[in-house]
Amino acid sequence: MDDNDADRYLRQANACLEEAQNATRVADKEAWLKLSEEWMAMAEKAQRETPHEH
Repeated sequence: MDDNDADRYLRQANACLEEAQNATRVADKEAWLKLSEEWMAMAEKAQRETPHEH
């Protein structure tokens, strides 16, 4: 994985947060928030696995 993966996952997480904010049903809001958390976890994992040059 590379930084592009992490960036893409972060964008997906943010899109899910926006959907959660716009959701009118509690169940929908909770589902979007869960998806956002999963995308964020994937982004963090991708960032950890990306070798950084110093």
